[in-house]
Amino acid sequence: MKLIKSIFFYPMMLIRGLFLTIGNFMGGIFIIGFIVSFIAGHLKLEFLLIGFMFFLITFFYDIILLKINPTDTELTLKR
Repeated sequence: MKLIKSIFFYPMMLIRGLFLTIGNFMGGIFIIGFIVSFIAGHLKLEFLLIGFMFFLITFFYDIILLKINPTDTELTLKR
């Protein structure tokens, strides 16, 4: 079981920084798009939902990493 966890854990940990950066950037862009559409008077809730979806994806990515940690040590992930 540790081998299977290791096969998924280490590549995911390797790209974690890039994944979180892109996810947070895209989420921010969609939230800004929601704010601009609200100010312009053409409220687009899709922007808010997609921005929140990117937040949830980055949040659950870290939870998945914590669950599949193959080592016997406690893992702390900083954002």
